[in-house]
Amino acid sequence: MEIKYSPTFNILHKTILEAIYRSSIPKSIDGIETINSVSDFKEAKPDYQQIWDNLKELGVPGFSIPLNKEGYELGETTVIMIVKELGKILFDKPYLDTLIASDILSLANDALSENSLSSIMNGESFIGVLGLSSEIYCNNISNQHKNLSVSSYNQYLSNVEQINQFLLVVNNNVYRLPKNASGIEIKEVKNISNTRISKVSLNNVQLFYENLVSIDEINFKQILGRARLRQAAYLIGLSEGALMEGINYTNRRKQFDKKLIENQSISSVFASLLAQLEGAQLKLEHTAWLDEQNKNIFEEGTKILALVAEIALDISRKSLHFHGAFGMTKLSKIEEYYRFIALEAVRYGTPKDLWLEVGKFKMSSLKENFIHQ
Repeated sequence: MEIKYSPTFNILHKTILEAIYRSSIPKSIDGIETINSVSDFKEAKPDYQQIWDNLKELGVPGFSIPLNKEGYELGETTVIMIVKELGKILFDKPYLDTLIASDILSLANDALSENSLSSIMNGESFIGVLGLSSEIYCNNISNQHKNLSVSSYNQYLSNVEQINQFLLVVNNNVYRLPKNASGIEIKEVKNISNTRISKVSLNNVQLFYENLVSIDEINFKQILGRARLRQAAYLIGLSEGALMEGINYTNRRKQFDKKLIENQSISSVFASLLAQLEGAQLKLEHTAWLDEQNKNIFEEGTKILALVAEIALDISRKSLHFHGAFGMTKLSKIEEYYRFIALEAVRYGTPKDLWLEVGKFKMSSLKENFIHQ
């Protein structure tokens, strides 16, 4: 099976790739045995701000925003292609969280939401979303003007320092809050990826009628399914990067005058991993197409994320293993991919949790169909 893209899509893909990789890594270290001087320890990294500036010039922040909101509305297939490429270079700006916010605000019909979308499209605003995949509960409810006092379990977001505001999903409604609102507690935590991850918790945060985002109807499960689909695309990008590091290293490293990859025990493992990743990519593209056809993708998005998370973890472990002791050092790129994948594979729950959620959703659907028969 081969997915055919239009010439326009292929040109866009090529243009975005050129923008993303314009600041590329000029050299890589082949192994500990190749280090001869202090300069060999230095490995240039991409200029992520320059990459983001290039993407802003292309209008990437507005690709998922509808035409009637002055966005480009290029479809989920284009969005996941961009997210996947960002995964390859370990790009960790809060772009994925802001995509969720864009989906929500695109359904709103108030001036503040229009302004927020305009700021997102310019690439100058990042918005965090709380309560979509974890519960926010009400301590008390005042019927007058729909005022609420809410708290939550800990939620974890990347690069909170770049986020301008939060959207809170509470009781099937959406509230807008500034990041410094009273009761919002933000604490940076150590994590395996060594990136800026913060624990965000709500402690009796007061929500008032004026904080309510005006939305007539919203399917939160569809938005969560789309968020999980994009997370799967990001993991596929990370997996491709990790896999290429493993393949390239075993192509360079020799033992007994023979490249490591020429050993069948190694090459067959890479062939199997590549086949699994290609299969997951096809499934991902099909699910994105279903979303563009206005089909419900919550179940499919959850399934593809669970599958890709399992594959990604397997790829990171085996690629790291084939690097030997060198792979455990800060000098190797695979060490960075390994840490990123270990975090991102469980951002929406472990693969086991996701499979259990799929099972519960199926049972609920079967029960509902049985009742209506």
